[in-house]
Amino acid sequence: MKTLKDILLAESNQLTINWPFLSRKTSSKHVSIFLIGSILNYQIPLEKAWLNAERLVNTILPKNSNPWLEISKYSEQDWADKFKEYHLHRFPVAHNKIWTVSNIINSKYNSDPRNIWNNDTPEQILERLAELKIGPQLSRMIIGALIDMKIIIGTGDIKPDIHIRRLMGRLINGKDIKMDAEEAVEEARKIYSVNPWKLDRALFFIAKDFCHNKKPNCKQCPLRNHCSFRNKL
Repeated sequence: MKTLKDILLAESNQLTINWPFLSRKTSSKHVSIFLIGSILNYQIPLEKAWLNAERLVNTILPKNSNPWLEISKYSEQDWADKFKEYHLHRFPVAHNKIWTVSNIINSKYNSDPRNIWNNDTPEQILERLAELKIGPQLSRMIIGALIDMKIIIGTGDIKPDIHIRRLMGRLINGKDIKMDAEEAVEEARKIYSVNPWKLDRALFFIAKDFCHNKKPNCKQCPLRNHCSFRNKL
């Protein structure tokens, strides 16, 4: 029988890597869309977050401008007042975070988000993203995307979103209770210490496609032979 690690790596290798607006030759403008979309990826689908980010940069803000400089022209209150008009996110906190991040990028990174990770290690980049107050989960996703696109070299951790935490709670603990985010990160490290990020895609899509919140499809789940929850059914 294949090990849990082998199954997850095989599943991940079958999934296409697609990080819009991000490549080794990406312009500052496209990287800005990627980063803004990543910031907005909080309780809304990532695809919608990137669409809203693209709309902000290409439609709402002046054409051919630097988005971070343009955002910083607003006062904090004026930007907050645009929440309903711009409709970038369902929650004001995500909308407001864009203003906060823009001011840091302007002051510390010369208004170019590529300078956050230029020729540095994942550990250094994680510290810088923490200074931007993007949050540990989204920071891990950003680092993983940079690794996938070979913009940086190194290893990363999974992004333990609600779907992965649900799957890990069932898979490892055998309980229908979402695993704590940091515990999920540690468990992924145990499964594949070489580079836990490589498990992220498989865990996410298996959680979405099989390990549903209600009525999980255990019979067809690729992890069924290793799942503590299924073995209790």
